[in-house]
Amino acid sequence: MNHLEEHGLVKDNQHGFRKGSSCLSNLLQFLDRVTRIIDESDCADIVYLDFAKAFDKVPHKRLLEKLNKHGIGGKVRTWIKAWLSDR
Repeated sequence: MNHLEEHGLVKDNQHGFRKGSSCLSNLLQFLDRVTRIIDESDCADIVYLDFAKAFDKVPHKRLLEKLNKHGIGGKVRTWIKAWLSDR
């Protein structure tokens, strides 16, 4: 995570897997934004997506190549590759 944050590869609105961020902080930020939109008498469209088994739908080879391009290699990449095996 340090590498990703130091190189600006993780946006501030990414809440998962970050210190001080969680599903709750994501929900609170979202609720605050929607509330402001409604207070300004504007409309908000909301789309819910289900990412269940998200890694089953991502081409693992492409994901590993992208990690390499972002400078994530060595033991970390090997660990991720092993974790993705047989999934």
